[in-house]
Amino acid sequence: MNADAAHRPDAEAGWAERVAAFEDAGRRLRRLAADGRLIRGLLAAAAIGVINSALAAWSTSRAGRLEPKVERIATTQYLAAAAGVELEAIDDPHFRRLVDIAQHGPSSARRTGSRRLPADSTRPAVARTAIEKGLPSHMFTTQDEWDRGYAEGRRYRPLTDTERTLIATHLPPAAEALALDVGCGTGELAAHLASSGYTVDAIDWSETALAEARTRHGEIARWLRLDVEEDDGASLNADGYDLITLRFVAPFLTFRDRTLDTLGHRLRPGGALVLITPLAADTPAERRGITLSEDELARLPSRWAAAERHDADGLVLLVLRGPAAPCR
Repeated sequence: MNADAAHRPDAEAGWAERVAAFEDAGRRLRRLAADGRLIRGLLAAAAIGVINSALAAWSTSRAGRLEPKVERIATTQYLAAAAGVELEAIDDPHFRRLVDIAQHGPSSARRTGSRRLPADSTRPAVARTAIEKGLPSHMFTTQDEWDRGYAEGRRYRPLTDTERTLIATHLPPAAEALALDVGCGTGELAAHLASSGYTVDAIDWSETALAEARTRHGEIARWLRLDVEEDDGASLNADGYDLITLRFVAPFLTFRDRTLDTLGHRLRPGGALVLITPLAADTPAERRGITLSEDELARLPSRWAAAERHDADGLVLLVLRGPAAPCR
Protein backbone atom coordinates (compact mmCIF):
# COMPACT_ATOMS: atom_id res chain seq x y z
CA MET A 1 0.00 0.00 0.00
CA ASN A 2 1.21 3.50 -0.74
CA ALA A 3 1.67 4.83 2.81
CA ASP A 4 2.25 8.37 1.65
CA ALA A 5 -1.09 8.44 -0.11
CA ALA A 6 -2.88 6.90 2.84
CA HIS A 7 -1.49 9.41 5.31
CA ARG A 8 -1.81 12.59 3.25
CA PRO A 9 -3.46 15.33 5.25
CA ASP A 10 -6.05 15.89 2.51
CA ALA A 11 -6.98 12.23 2.08
CA GLU A 12 -10.74 11.65 2.03
CA ALA A 13 -12.39 9.59 4.73
CA GLY A 14 -12.24 5.84 3.84
CA TRP A 15 -9.58 6.30 1.19
CA ALA A 16 -7.18 3.94 2.93
CA GLU A 17 -9.83 1.19 3.15
CA ARG A 18 -10.62 1.40 -0.56
CA VAL A 19 -6.96 1.26 -1.52
CA ALA A 20 -6.46 -1.77 0.70
CA ALA A 21 -9.50 -3.51 -0.90
CA PHE A 22 -8.15 -2.96 -4.42
CA GLU A 23 -4.72 -4.29 -3.46
CA ASP A 24 -6.34 -7.38 -1.88
CA ALA A 25 -8.37 -8.03 -5.03
CA GLY A 26 -5.22 -7.72 -7.12
CA ARG A 27 -3.39 -10.28 -5.00
CA ARG A 28 -6.33 -12.74 -5.31
CA LEU A 29 -6.43 -12.35 -9.10
CA ARG A 30 -2.70 -12.96 -9.36
CA ARG A 31 -3.03 -16.18 -7.33
CA LEU A 32 -5.99 -17.36 -9.53
CA ALA A 33 -4.02 -16.58 -12.67
CA ALA A 34 -0.97 -18.41 -11.31
CA ASP A 35 -2.82 -21.72 -10.81
CA GLY A 36 -5.06 -21.42 -13.97
CA ARG A 37 -8.39 -21.12 -12.16
CA LEU A 38 -9.11 -17.63 -13.53
CA ILE A 39 -8.76 -18.78 -17.13
CA ARG A 40 -10.99 -21.78 -16.48
CA GLY A 41 -13.67 -19.57 -14.90
CA LEU A 42 -13.61 -17.14 -17.79
CA LEU A 43 -13.85 -19.98 -20.28
CA ALA A 44 -16.79 -21.51 -18.37
CA ALA A 45 -18.59 -18.17 -18.33
CA ALA A 46 -17.99 -17.76 -22.05
CA ALA A 47 -19.26 -21.28 -22.74
CA ILE A 48 -22.39 -20.65 -20.70
CA GLY A 49 -23.02 -17.42 -22.65
CA VAL A 50 -22.61 -19.23 -25.97
CA ILE A 51 -24.98 -22.02 -24.91
CA ASN A 52 -27.52 -19.49 -23.66
CA SER A 53 -27.35 -17.59 -26.97
CA ALA A 54 -27.72 -20.81 -28.95
CA LEU A 55 -30.75 -21.88 -26.92
CA ALA A 56 -32.34 -18.45 -27.30
CA ALA A 57 -31.76 -18.57 -31.08
CA TRP A 58 -33.24 -22.08 -31.28
CA SER A 59 -36.29 -21.01 -29.24
CA THR A 60 -36.85 -18.01 -31.49
CA SER A 61 -36.49 -20.19 -34.58
CA ARG A 62 -38.97 -22.76 -33.30
CA ALA A 63 -41.41 -20.05 -32.28
CA GLY A 64 -41.11 -18.46 -35.70
CA ARG A 65 -42.02 -21.79 -37.29
CA LEU A 66 -44.75 -22.74 -34.83
CA GLU A 67 -46.55 -19.41 -34.46
CA PRO A 68 -47.93 -19.32 -38.05
CA LYS A 69 -49.12 -22.92 -37.68
CA VAL A 70 -50.74 -22.23 -34.32
CA GLU A 71 -52.28 -19.06 -35.70
CA ARG A 72 -53.67 -20.91 -38.73
CA ILE A 73 -55.14 -23.65 -36.53
CA ALA A 74 -56.63 -21.13 -34.12
CA THR A 75 -58.04 -19.03 -36.99
CA THR A 76 -59.57 -22.10 -38.64
CA GLN A 77 -61.19 -23.19 -35.39
CA TYR A 78 -62.45 -19.65 -34.74
CA LEU A 79 -63.95 -19.30 -38.21
CA ALA A 80 -65.59 -22.71 -37.94
CA ALA A 81 -67.13 -21.75 -34.60
CA ALA A 82 -68.24 -18.36 -35.95
CA ALA A 83 -69.77 -19.99 -39.03
CA GLY A 84 -71.65 -22.41 -36.79
CA VAL A 85 -73.04 -19.55 -34.74
CA GLU A 86 -74.03 -17.63 -37.87
CA LEU A 87 -75.76 -20.65 -39.40
CA GLU A 88 -77.61 -21.29 -36.15
CA ALA A 89 -78.68 -17.64 -36.08
CA ILE A 90 -79.87 -17.80 -39.68
CA ASP A 91 -82.06 -20.76 -38.75
CA ASP A 92 -83.52 -18.84 -35.81
CA PRO A 93 -86.78 -17.20 -36.98
CA HIS A 94 -86.59 -14.52 -34.29
CA PHE A 95 -83.09 -13.51 -35.42
CA ARG A 96 -84.18 -13.43 -39.08
CA ARG A 97 -87.18 -11.31 -38.13
CA LEU A 98 -84.95 -8.79 -36.37
CA VAL A 99 -82.59 -8.59 -39.36
CA ASP A 100 -85.48 -8.04 -41.74
CA ILE A 101 -86.97 -5.40 -39.46
CA ALA A 102 -83.63 -3.60 -39.27
CA GLN A 103 -83.53 -3.37 -43.07
CA HIS A 104 -86.73 -1.35 -42.99
CA GLY A 105 -85.39 1.35 -40.69
CA PRO A 106 -85.99 2.66 -37.19
CA SER A 107 -89.75 3.05 -37.49
CA SER A 108 -90.11 -0.64 -38.20
CA ALA A 109 -87.82 -1.46 -35.27
CA ARG A 110 -89.92 0.75 -32.99
CA ARG A 111 -93.05 -1.07 -34.15
CA THR A 112 -91.57 -4.37 -33.06
CA GLY A 113 -89.86 -3.13 -29.92
CA SER A 114 -93.11 -1.74 -28.53
CA ARG A 115 -94.79 -5.15 -28.53
CA ARG A 116 -94.52 -7.85 -25.88
CA LEU A 117 -93.02 -11.27 -26.53
CA PRO A 118 -95.40 -14.11 -25.57
CA ALA A 119 -93.72 -16.95 -23.67
CA ASP A 120 -95.06 -19.51 -26.13
CA SER A 121 -94.11 -17.73 -29.35
CA THR A 122 -91.17 -15.97 -31.00
CA ARG A 123 -93.57 -13.45 -32.53
CA PRO A 124 -94.44 -10.34 -30.53
CA ALA A 125 -98.15 -9.82 -29.88
CA VAL A 126 -99.66 -7.02 -31.95
CA ALA A 127 -100.94 -3.89 -30.25
CA ARG A 128 -104.69 -3.89 -29.61
CA THR A 129 -105.13 -0.76 -31.70
CA ALA A 130 -103.73 -2.56 -34.74
CA ILE A 131 -106.35 -5.29 -34.46
CA GLU A 132 -109.06 -2.69 -33.93
CA LYS A 133 -108.04 -1.20 -37.26
CA GLY A 134 -108.43 -4.61 -38.85
CA LEU A 135 -104.78 -4.81 -39.85
CA PRO A 136 -103.69 -8.38 -40.69
CA SER A 137 -100.92 -8.41 -38.13
CA HIS A 138 -100.82 -12.18 -37.79
CA MET A 139 -97.07 -12.17 -38.35
CA PHE A 140 -96.66 -10.54 -34.94
CA THR A 141 -99.09 -12.59 -32.87
CA THR A 142 -100.39 -16.12 -32.48
CA GLN A 143 -103.18 -17.43 -34.67
CA ASP A 144 -105.48 -17.75 -31.65
CA GLU A 145 -104.93 -14.11 -30.68
CA TRP A 146 -105.59 -12.87 -34.20
CA ASP A 147 -108.61 -15.11 -34.60
CA ARG A 148 -109.97 -13.92 -31.25
CA GLY A 149 -109.79 -10.34 -32.49
CA TYR A 150 -112.29 -11.18 -35.24
CA ALA A 151 -114.44 -13.17 -32.83
CA GLU A 152 -114.66 -10.08 -30.61
CA GLY A 153 -115.93 -8.00 -33.51
CA ARG A 154 -112.87 -6.01 -34.59
CA ARG A 155 -112.81 -5.27 -38.31
CA TYR A 156 -110.95 -3.64 -41.19
CA ARG A 157 -111.40 -0.04 -42.16
CA PRO A 158 -114.12 -0.22 -44.84
CA LEU A 159 -113.07 -0.10 -48.48
CA THR A 160 -113.44 3.47 -49.73
CA ASP A 161 -114.93 4.71 -52.99
CA THR A 162 -111.57 6.26 -53.85
CA GLU A 163 -109.90 2.85 -53.54
CA ARG A 164 -112.55 1.32 -55.78
CA THR A 165 -112.02 4.05 -58.37
CA LEU A 166 -108.22 3.66 -58.33
CA ILE A 167 -108.50 -0.11 -58.75
CA ALA A 168 -110.94 0.27 -61.64
CA THR A 169 -108.74 2.89 -63.31
CA HIS A 170 -105.32 1.33 -62.92
CA LEU A 171 -106.06 -2.39 -62.52
CA PRO A 172 -108.96 -3.34 -64.79
CA PRO A 173 -109.31 -7.11 -65.26
CA ALA A 174 -108.51 -8.72 -68.58
CA ALA A 175 -110.48 -11.71 -69.78
CA GLU A 176 -110.21 -14.65 -67.36
CA ALA A 177 -108.01 -12.60 -65.02
CA LEU A 178 -107.08 -14.18 -61.70
CA ALA A 179 -106.58 -12.24 -58.46
CA LEU A 180 -105.16 -13.20 -55.06
CA ASP A 181 -106.22 -11.14 -52.03
CA VAL A 182 -103.71 -11.65 -49.20
CA GLY A 183 -105.04 -10.96 -45.70
CA CYS A 184 -108.59 -10.77 -46.97
CA GLY A 185 -110.25 -10.54 -43.55
CA THR A 186 -114.02 -10.64 -43.92
CA GLY A 187 -113.74 -10.39 -47.69
CA GLU A 188 -114.75 -6.86 -48.70
CA LEU A 189 -111.91 -6.27 -51.16
CA ALA A 190 -112.03 -9.84 -52.47
CA ALA A 191 -115.76 -9.49 -53.15
CA HIS A 192 -115.18 -6.16 -54.92
CA LEU A 193 -112.51 -7.70 -57.16
CA ALA A 194 -114.81 -10.60 -57.98
CA SER A 195 -117.65 -8.25 -58.87
CA SER A 196 -115.21 -6.34 -61.12
CA GLY A 197 -114.52 -9.44 -63.20
CA TYR A 198 -111.62 -11.18 -61.48
CA THR A 199 -111.65 -14.82 -60.44
CA VAL A 200 -110.46 -14.51 -56.85
CA ASP A 201 -108.54 -16.58 -54.33
CA ALA A 202 -108.74 -14.94 -50.90
CA ILE A 203 -106.49 -16.00 -48.03
CA ASP A 204 -106.34 -15.11 -44.35
CA TRP A 205 -104.88 -16.49 -41.14
CA SER A 206 -108.17 -16.33 -39.26
CA GLU A 207 -110.77 -19.04 -39.69
CA THR A 208 -113.31 -16.77 -37.97
CA ALA A 209 -112.74 -14.05 -40.57
CA LEU A 210 -113.02 -16.55 -43.42
CA ALA A 211 -116.25 -17.99 -41.99
CA GLU A 212 -117.75 -14.50 -41.92
CA ALA A 213 -116.52 -13.85 -45.46
CA ARG A 214 -118.29 -17.01 -46.69
CA THR A 215 -121.47 -15.99 -44.86
CA ARG A 216 -121.42 -12.46 -46.27
CA HIS A 217 -120.27 -13.12 -49.82
CA GLY A 218 -120.94 -16.79 -50.48
CA GLU A 219 -118.73 -18.53 -53.00
CA ILE A 220 -117.87 -15.37 -54.93
CA ALA A 221 -114.23 -16.20 -54.10
CA ARG A 222 -112.25 -19.24 -53.04
CA TRP A 223 -111.67 -18.67 -49.31
CA LEU A 224 -108.44 -20.26 -48.01
CA ARG A 225 -106.88 -20.33 -44.56
CA LEU A 226 -103.19 -19.75 -45.19
CA ASP A 227 -100.15 -18.24 -43.49
CA VAL A 228 -98.64 -16.34 -46.40
CA GLU A 229 -95.16 -16.33 -44.89
CA GLU A 230 -94.85 -19.86 -43.52
CA ASP A 231 -97.12 -22.11 -45.59
CA ASP A 232 -95.91 -23.48 -48.91
CA GLY A 233 -98.84 -22.10 -50.91
CA ALA A 234 -99.63 -25.46 -52.49
CA SER A 235 -103.34 -24.62 -52.43
CA LEU A 236 -102.83 -21.49 -54.55
CA ASN A 237 -103.22 -21.37 -58.30
CA ALA A 238 -100.12 -22.97 -59.83
CA ASP A 239 -100.45 -20.86 -63.01
CA GLY A 240 -100.13 -17.61 -61.10
CA TYR A 241 -102.20 -14.44 -60.85
CA ASP A 242 -102.75 -11.25 -62.80
CA LEU A 243 -103.30 -9.25 -59.62
CA ILE A 244 -102.17 -9.76 -56.01
CA THR A 245 -103.44 -7.37 -53.34
CA LEU A 246 -102.27 -6.79 -49.79
CA ARG A 247 -104.55 -4.31 -48.04
CA PHE A 248 -103.32 -3.30 -44.56
CA VAL A 249 -100.84 -6.21 -44.60
CA ALA A 250 -97.36 -4.91 -45.52
CA PRO A 251 -96.55 -3.17 -42.20
CA PHE A 252 -96.89 -6.45 -40.35
CA LEU A 253 -95.02 -8.88 -42.57
CA THR A 254 -92.18 -10.40 -40.59
CA PHE A 255 -90.03 -11.11 -43.66
CA ARG A 256 -91.34 -8.38 -45.90
CA ASP A 257 -88.83 -8.50 -48.78
CA ARG A 258 -88.85 -12.27 -48.99
CA THR A 259 -92.65 -12.48 -48.84
CA LEU A 260 -93.20 -9.79 -51.46
CA ASP A 261 -90.60 -11.41 -53.72
CA THR A 262 -92.31 -14.79 -53.38
CA LEU A 263 -95.70 -13.28 -54.14
CA GLY A 264 -94.23 -11.29 -57.01
CA HIS A 265 -93.06 -14.48 -58.64
CA ARG A 266 -96.62 -15.75 -58.56
CA LEU A 267 -97.58 -12.97 -60.96
CA ARG A 268 -98.32 -13.74 -64.56
CA PRO A 269 -96.51 -11.65 -67.22
CA GLY A 270 -97.78 -8.07 -66.98
CA GLY A 271 -99.36 -8.70 -63.58
CA ALA A 272 -99.28 -6.29 -60.65
CA LEU A 273 -98.80 -6.56 -56.92
CA VAL A 274 -100.72 -3.86 -55.03
CA LEU A 275 -100.05 -2.69 -51.49
CA ILE A 276 -102.65 -0.58 -49.71
CA THR A 277 -101.43 0.83 -46.42
CA PRO A 278 -102.18 3.72 -44.06
CA LEU A 279 -99.91 6.74 -44.56
CA ALA A 280 -97.91 7.62 -41.46
CA ALA A 281 -98.24 11.38 -41.97
CA ASP A 282 -102.05 11.13 -41.94
CA THR A 283 -102.26 8.78 -38.95
CA PRO A 284 -102.39 9.85 -35.28
CA ALA A 285 -99.05 9.47 -33.52
CA GLU A 286 -100.30 6.70 -31.22
CA ARG A 287 -101.33 4.61 -34.25
CA ARG A 288 -98.32 5.12 -36.51
CA GLY A 289 -96.99 1.71 -35.61
CA ILE A 290 -99.64 0.23 -37.94
CA THR A 291 -98.45 2.27 -40.93
CA LEU A 292 -95.48 2.43 -43.25
CA SER A 293 -93.16 5.41 -43.07
CA GLU A 294 -92.20 7.42 -46.14
CA ASP A 295 -88.72 5.83 -46.01
CA GLU A 296 -90.24 2.34 -46.04
CA LEU A 297 -92.57 3.25 -48.89
CA ALA A 298 -89.66 4.68 -50.88
CA ARG A 299 -87.66 1.50 -50.36
CA LEU A 300 -90.32 -0.96 -51.50
CA PRO A 301 -90.04 -0.30 -55.28
CA SER A 302 -86.27 -0.93 -55.28
CA ARG A 303 -86.74 -4.60 -56.19
CA TRP A 304 -89.32 -4.00 -58.91
CA ALA A 305 -89.07 -2.85 -62.51
CA ALA A 306 -91.90 -0.32 -62.23
CA ALA A 307 -93.92 1.32 -59.47
CA GLU A 308 -96.90 3.69 -59.30
CA ARG A 309 -98.02 5.46 -56.16
CA HIS A 310 -101.52 6.81 -55.60
CA ASP A 311 -102.65 8.60 -52.42
CA ALA A 312 -106.26 8.26 -51.33
CA ASP A 313 -108.07 9.18 -48.12
CA GLY A 314 -104.98 8.87 -45.91
CA LEU A 315 -103.95 5.63 -47.62
CA VAL A 316 -101.25 4.82 -50.14
CA LEU A 317 -102.00 2.48 -53.03
CA LEU A 318 -98.66 1.25 -54.42
CA VAL A 319 -98.70 -0.71 -57.68
CA LEU A 320 -95.55 -2.81 -58.30
CA ARG A 321 -94.73 -4.60 -61.55
CA GLY A 322 -91.80 -6.74 -62.72
CA PRO A 323 -90.31 -8.40 -59.62
CA ALA A 324 -86.56 -8.82 -59.25
CA ALA A 325 -84.85 -12.09 -58.38
CA PRO A 326 -86.23 -13.55 -55.14
CA CYS A 327 -84.42 -13.00 -51.82
CA ARG A 328 -82.49 -15.98 -50.45
